[in-house]
Amino acid sequence: MRKVCVSLTLLLFLVATVFVITNDSIGGLKKKGDKGQRLAKPMTITRPVWTPNRIANYITNNGQLVSHIPTSSAGMEWPAGSLNTINFASGIWVAGKKNGEIVASAGEYVVEFQPGPILPNGQATDPNAPQYRIYTINQSDFDDPSQNPDFAAWPYDDGAPFTLAADGSRMPALLGTSMTWCVYNDLDEILHSRLFSTKPLGIEVQQTAWGFNRPDAFGDMLFFKFVIINKGGVDVTDTYVSFWADIDIGDAADLVGSDTTISLGYMYKTQADGLYGTSPPAIGYDFFQGPIVPSPGDTANVSGRRIPDFKNLPMSSFAKYINAGPTQYRDPETGPEAYNFMLGLDRAGDPIVNPQTNQVTKFWHAGDPVTGSGWLDDTHGDKRFLMTSGPFTLAAGDTQEVVGGMLIAQGSDAPSTISILRQADQSAQAAYDNNFVLPRNPPAPTVEVTVEKDAILLKWDDRAETYEEVDKFHTVDGVPTNYRFQGYNVYQTDELTLGTTTTVKKIATFDIMDGNFQDIKDFVLDAVRGEFVEVTVQKPRDTGVFRYLRITQDAVRGNQPLIPNRRYYFAVTAYGYNQEGFEGNAGGPYAIESTLRPFLTIPVSEKLGDLLTTPAGDTLAITHANPGPIPSDGSVYPKVVEPEDLTGHDYHVSFRSTEDGPVWDLTDDTDNVVKVSGWVNQGDTGPGDFPIVDGFVLQVFGPPLAAKSAEFLPNDGARWFTGNNWGGDLLSGGLGLGVNFFGSNITPDQYIPVEIRFRTNADGQRAYMYLRGGTPNYGYISYEPQHFTVWDVTPGQPERQLNAAYVEQAGEQNNLWDPSVAASRNYLFILNSTYSDTPDPYYTSRTALGQAAEFDVLYSIWPVLRGGHTLEWADGQVYKITPNFVNTEKDVFSFKTKAAIKNDVALAKQQAKLVNVFPNPYVGYNIEERDPVNRFVTFTHLTPTAKIRIFTLAGELVKTIEHTDGTQLQRWDLRNASDVPVASGIYIAHIELPNVGQKVLKLAVFQPEERLDVF
Repeated sequence: MRKVCVSLTLLLFLVATVFVITNDSIGGLKKKGDKGQRLAKPMTITRPVWTPNRIANYITNNGQLVSHIPTSSAGMEWPAGSLNTINFASGIWVAGKKNGEIVASAGEYVVEFQPGPILPNGQATDPNAPQYRIYTINQSDFDDPSQNPDFAAWPYDDGAPFTLAADGSRMPALLGTSMTWCVYNDLDEILHSRLFSTKPLGIEVQQTAWGFNRPDAFGDMLFFKFVIINKGGVDVTDTYVSFWADIDIGDAADLVGSDTTISLGYMYKTQADGLYGTSPPAIGYDFFQGPIVPSPGDTANVSGRRIPDFKNLPMSSFAKYINAGPTQYRDPETGPEAYNFMLGLDRAGDPIVNPQTNQVTKFWHAGDPVTGSGWLDDTHGDKRFLMTSGPFTLAAGDTQEVVGGMLIAQGSDAPSTISILRQADQSAQAAYDNNFVLPRNPPAPTVEVTVEKDAILLKWDDRAETYEEVDKFHTVDGVPTNYRFQGYNVYQTDELTLGTTTTVKKIATFDIMDGNFQDIKDFVLDAVRGEFVEVTVQKPRDTGVFRYLRITQDAVRGNQPLIPNRRYYFAVTAYGYNQEGFEGNAGGPYAIESTLRPFLTIPVSEKLGDLLTTPAGDTLAITHANPGPIPSDGSVYPKVVEPEDLTGHDYHVSFRSTEDGPVWDLTDDTDNVVKVSGWVNQGDTGPGDFPIVDGFVLQVFGPPLAAKSAEFLPNDGARWFTGNNWGGDLLSGGLGLGVNFFGSNITPDQYIPVEIRFRTNADGQRAYMYLRGGTPNYGYISYEPQHFTVWDVTPGQPERQLNAAYVEQAGEQNNLWDPSVAASRNYLFILNSTYSDTPDPYYTSRTALGQAAEFDVLYSIWPVLRGGHTLEWADGQVYKITPNFVNTEKDVFSFKTKAAIKNDVALAKQQAKLVNVFPNPYVGYNIEERDPVNRFVTFTHLTPTAKIRIFTLAGELVKTIEHTDGTQLQRWDLRNASDVPVASGIYIAHIELPNVGQKVLKLAVFQPEERLDVF
């Protein structure tokens, strides 16, 4: 059995996460039709792979929002980990006029910005200084800031957003669940010679980018805020700001579109794609907050601040140009050409004419692909687009803030994809309108995996259970509602990376015990219809919270038994629930779930030299000790879940009372160490809410403190009284523990079974009578004989007669307990003291209500006559009350474990016969293979290190494999030492197992026939 802690991070399309290029021109050529490489002085640019959600993106600290440079290919992957690319390159452009001359700064294939701010003297800082890198912080950093050095080094003084902590100190202000920040400027004139050959504008740009790691549409969005500051000392007039994008959805053959009603520019396909298949996604850009300009009577929004007598500019133009297209629509080469595109003209400065209306327009292809109406792009090709907002004056020292985003959507065809993209854009706009204060999804649990040869155990932490998020989108009577933790889901998938063809099976749901069995439904965007439909998204079953699951079946493949050494993929998520939720698609769901991120696990046998002595699933024998007369009704079940972790020690479970109620502890008696302290659950919060310790899950059950049963003899049909419901445990709510009625000083270990033995005549024992409405209220009146006696009937103990007390209503008293109607208030109290024929001053000096907590009341009864009955006392009638016997300090549960055998060399030598290779024979295919190029077989049951030599039958060495990864498995890629595929035939594998011995295997390999499809 092996154990590993699963890190829920995806394998990205390159291993490195930060690329540092010392000469920004290297790899920075335009993708096609570039006008040539230009020299530039050395500069350090950081390009981390940023994966805030289902998007993986190379982002830079110099104005490239999506960078192609690290891979010399597309810089954005979607879904993250799929190797499917969707966006080649993208950047921000700013252009305007200084003293009438066009000036521009752009992030394109090559970039005119450099890292760092502009100093107060108007000079740029050192662009190579390491503090001007990309900074990334995450939601999880606030739980443990030490895990991320960027959190501690957050560049507040350079403009990075912050809030004030309670102590007045600064702390990063996070948008989304992951956020990056950087600052750059355009003062380097040499960089300007690389692209459009204009003078610098003199601007500093503070860039914030963030994403939401959510399972809904927000998980496919990135957001950007640009704070643009004119530090050049000269006004820049007729200024425009643009999103530039060279989008390649898979291949470089796309269509362009714009939606002027929502300021959305996008690219899509109406044909199949080599990466995305027959239903390729679409990607769009939007200006949620454009620059502001004076506009009397209007109000602009700047990051939540209302600016009167200004307005935000919308998308003012949407231009496309085409790689190797007509001259007027090709990439701009100069500042004026770039400026023309930003104005909504062609490269030469001529207007664009809509061929369907013959009207001049600034917006290319503003038709509707959903309905097929208007001016649509009808030729797939390699295109770029430029969506622009302006004009405005960027005065010297002035600042503008622009907020935009990138959105990805996928439907079953182009119309549904565009419809979904528009819906996503509206949700994104709603998020902007609420200052991006979205309820965060619960944190994904951290999962630990333990494997056996035919089972997999998943365990996870409880950090999601404190999840609570204020939901400002939906209020009730003006009060925000809340998302709270509801439960866990466990999934199995058939791939590590989720894609459109991935099989995902939900194999378990564990939710809090709150009486909610009702399916949770949400309005979800249907990819086929292109509209929201109501579907079940979560199925709570009131199971109680579990934090572990032992899996023995392959749900993806029809619940077959797990196969040793086969790869399996699982994921554990947490979900929150807002009971009020949202109406329709007004902005959010009832349920929010953490992102589903599969991890790999492989069931394997215990390693050589190990032997499990107790099978998983066994429940260990328990001894229950209690020195009192009655042991509790509780039970303890130590159930083995990780046999390799059993210690062979002795343990006991004990109980104690605290101010917050009863708790229990687990002590390792062998080491005299408390392993679990103060655990509360005794089954009332579910059978899964228990700790896993030393290889076993310890389930402790105990009944609640309550009356358990009440029995009338000789038969219940003769019972002439019932109860008036005050919320008691029995007798229609009219009988319960005294502590729950007026009060009592009885402790949980003092409850005993009692019998009320009725008599025909009032010649039974005396009882204390208290008068409701008397002076004092509920004061003692007299000690009168009654129609009953009361007895302690604890098994194994001599019977003991007990005291009793009762209440009468002022004006109706007759010094006799004779319950007839509820108004008579003939409460009956069974006391724990031994009966005396003479009254005890302790009871006579106290009131039954105000000083009830000083009485030793076992049970309180508020009886009334049963329908059709009178006061029918008779000799031989008995009413027996039995409590739940709860776990108390007197109860001790003990058990023993048996340790697994580990690292036994003699045993390992015996087990060496298990070393094997599969598939054997290899006949052109291995079910574990994911493509026809990377073929392999797998050696099993290896020691942590081993040497494998592959020979031909003639004794020629084919390849030597050094096994060093500490696992039991090692692949051979069916290639020789020269990395050439081996021929079909029989091979000998000689395996050296340190400290164990040697093993020789024969392996038959039948390679598939290779055929060329293209000549």
